[in-house]
Amino acid sequence: MKRGQAAQRADALRAEIERHSRLYYEEATQEISDREFDILLQELVDLEARYPSLAPPNSPTQRVGGKALSQFPPVYYTIPMLSLSNAYERQTLTDFDARIRSDLKSDDFTYIVEPKIDGVGISVRYEHGHLVTGSTRGDSLKGDNITENIKTIASIPIELRGDAVPEVLEVRGEAFISKNIFERLVAQQKRKGEERFANPRNTAAGSLKQLDPRIAASRHLAAFFYATGETSGIEFQSEHDLLERLDSLSIPAVPWHRKCANLEEVNSAIDELQFVRDDLPFEIDGAVVKVDERRYHSLLSTTAKSPRWAIAFKYQAERAETVVRSITDQVGRTGVITPVAELEPVQLAGSVIRRATLHNLQDIDRKGVRVHDHVIIEKAGEVIPAVLKVVGSRRSGLEKPYTQPSECPECGSAVIQRENEVALRCDNLLCPAQAVRLLRHFASRGGLDIEGIGEVVAERLVENAQVRTPIDIFDLAEDSLAKLDLGDKSKKRELGIETARRMCQAMARAKSAPLSRWLFALGIEHVGKSVAIRIADTHTNLAHVADSSILRGLAEYFDLVSESQLVNPRSKTNTKKTPDERMKLQQKQTEIQDRMRLVGESLTKAGVLRPKAGEHAQPWDCVTTGIGPDAAQRVVSFFESEVGISILERLRSLQIDPLGNKATDTPIADTALKGRVVVLTGGLESMTREKAGERIRASGGKVGSGVSRNTSFIVTGNKPSDIKVAAARRLGVKELTEEQLIKVLERQ
Repeated sequence: MKRGQAAQRADALRAEIERHSRLYYEEATQEISDREFDILLQELVDLEARYPSLAPPNSPTQRVGGKALSQFPPVYYTIPMLSLSNAYERQTLTDFDARIRSDLKSDDFTYIVEPKIDGVGISVRYEHGHLVTGSTRGDSLKGDNITENIKTIASIPIELRGDAVPEVLEVRGEAFISKNIFERLVAQQKRKGEERFANPRNTAAGSLKQLDPRIAASRHLAAFFYATGETSGIEFQSEHDLLERLDSLSIPAVPWHRKCANLEEVNSAIDELQFVRDDLPFEIDGAVVKVDERRYHSLLSTTAKSPRWAIAFKYQAERAETVVRSITDQVGRTGVITPVAELEPVQLAGSVIRRATLHNLQDIDRKGVRVHDHVIIEKAGEVIPAVLKVVGSRRSGLEKPYTQPSECPECGSAVIQRENEVALRCDNLLCPAQAVRLLRHFASRGGLDIEGIGEVVAERLVENAQVRTPIDIFDLAEDSLAKLDLGDKSKKRELGIETARRMCQAMARAKSAPLSRWLFALGIEHVGKSVAIRIADTHTNLAHVADSSILRGLAEYFDLVSESQLVNPRSKTNTKKTPDERMKLQQKQTEIQDRMRLVGESLTKAGVLRPKAGEHAQPWDCVTTGIGPDAAQRVVSFFESEVGISILERLRSLQIDPLGNKATDTPIADTALKGRVVVLTGGLESMTREKAGERIRASGGKVGSGVSRNTSFIVTGNKPSDIKVAAARRLGVKELTEEQLIKVLERQ
C-alpha cells in the first residue's frame, strides 16, 4: 500500500473507530463486536507503525475510551485508568510471556489469572476511609463524576472497615448487573410492555449515566475491584496481596483468581475459568493475565493505552449452525432499511436465537448469504447475534439470493440511497415503522424520559392513528390512554388508569425539559447526546436552532473544506493538468480559503470551531469542538422539512419552548457564582451533589473535582474530605456550608 492510500485508509479507520467508541462509551450502545473493533484498531496501529507521520497526537491508538459527558463534573486521574491489550490466540500469550522474560531478564516472577468481567470500568476514591468520589474510566485521564450512582451499589462500602484504613485509596474495577438481576429486569419490562434492555453490560453503563440516582438504585448493580489508582498510607506487594487486602477492608475484590508459576499454569487457569464460566453469577468475556509482583510493573511500564505487564485473553464467541428461513427488511427510526436473517431457532449462549442482522447488501454479498442457506452464527461480544459465514458444503441448489427492496416494506414509499452511503432508506418521515421507533426513542430515558411508552404501547398508539409524530402524545388525555388496548384478538388488556396517570405526569415534566434533551429526543440523524448538549450550549432555544446561522455556517465551512481539497493544484488528480489550469485552480482555492477564514473566525467566536494546532496549520484551518458537519447539515435539513416545520408549529401552539444554555431570559451576568469554581465535599441533606452541581452551573459557575488555586469556594457537607478542606484552608479558599450555598443560589 502506497503512502497516499495508507493515509486515506488511516483517516477512514480513525473516523470509524471514533464513531464506535462514541457509541460504546458515551451512548452505552454497540453496533459491532469487541473483536471486530479490535481488528479495526489493530489495522490502524499497523498503518501508523509503518508510516509514523500518519499518526496524529489524538489518534485512537493513543488514548482510551470516551469523552466525559457534560452532564457530570469531570474527575481527573493522577494515575491513568488504562485498558488492557487483547489476545484472541494462545500464541499471543506465548509472545507476551516471552517479552516479559526478555524485558525482566529473569524468570523470577509469577502470574495471576482473574476473570475479565463484562461490565463497566469504574474508579472509587476513599479518603481516611470515607468514599469521596466514584467515576467512570472516561479517556483514562478524566472521567465522569458519578458518585451518587456509585453509592447506590450496595456491595461498595461508603466507609471502609478493618484495621489500618489508609489515608487515600483509589480502587478500580467493574460495575455490572448479575445474570439473575438482569433476567428479572427484562421480565418486568416485558410485563409493562416497555422496550427491553439489550444486555447486562449496556444496561449497567446506562444505569451509571442516569442523572437520577434512584433509577440507578432500581437496577441493583454490583461491583468487583482488582486494581488501584492513587494511594497513600498503604502498599501492596503483589496483585494477590491487593485482593486479600481489599477483602480485609470490606471492598469487594474479584472473587476468582489463580496464582500461576509459568505460562503452562496460566493456560490451565484460563481453561478452568472457561469451564466454570456459565456457572458464574455474572457475565465474563475472557481472562486477565497479570505479572503478580508489583515491583516489576514499573520496570515493564505502560503504553499510552495499556499496561505492558497485563493482557486480556478473550474467549471465542459461542457459535452455532442454523438455517436462514427468509431475509426480511426492517425500517429503523432514521429510515435506514436493514436486512435481517430470519433463522431456524437455535440455542446459543443461554438464549434462543431467531434473528440476526445482515447490516446491508454489501454484507450479504460479501458473505454470500442466501435464503435456505446453512449458516454459522455467533453472539459477537456475547451480545449481538451475527451471521458469521455460509456453510457452502451444505448447499442443495435450492437457495435463493436476496433482492433488495425498491420500496419501503412498511409504507410503500420509494427507497433512496444517499451519496457515499451503502444503506437504503425510506425517505417518508411519517412512515409508521419510523414513527413507532422514533416514539420509543423520544420517550426513552435518554430522551424526554416519559414512563410507560414501551414497544407495545408505541405500536398501538401508531396503529390507532393517535400518534403520527412524537409531539402528538401531548394531545392524549388520561382517560383515553387508560383505555388503550394492549391485548390481542383473543383477550383485551387495557393500559389502566394508574399507568396512564404516570405517563401524563411524565409528559407534563417533559414540557420543561432542557433543549439538549429535546434535540436528542427528536431523533435527528447524527445528533447523539453529546452533540445535542453541544448545540444547546450555543443556542437560546429550539427556534434559534431551527434558524441557526451557526449550524448553517458549520455546514458551509466543511463544504468549503471539501471544495478546497477538490481544487487543490497539488493534489494527485490535479498535478497532471496544464500550468494554466493549475494556476486557475490555485486562484479558485485562494478564494475558497479566504471565505473559509471569514466563516471560521465567526464560528470560532461562537465557540463551535477552534483553530487547528500544529506548525503546518494555516489561518483558515479549524477543527470542530463537538458539532460535526454531518450533524450540522442534518439539523438544518430537518427543520427545513415539512415534518420539522410542523413540529415547531405544534410546539408553539402547546407553548413548549425548550431553553438552551444561552437562553436570554435567564441572564447570569451579575450572579455571585458566574465564572467561579465551586468544589463540593461531603454529603448534602437538601439535594444530591449532582443536583447542586446543576444549580451551580445554571448560575454560571463551574464545579471542580479538586481544590486548586483556581477554586473560588468549597462547600462542606456531612463528613467532608479532610484533604480537600485542608488544601482549601492552605490556599485561602472561602468555605460555605450547605445552607450558605442555598442562600447564594436563591439570590441568583
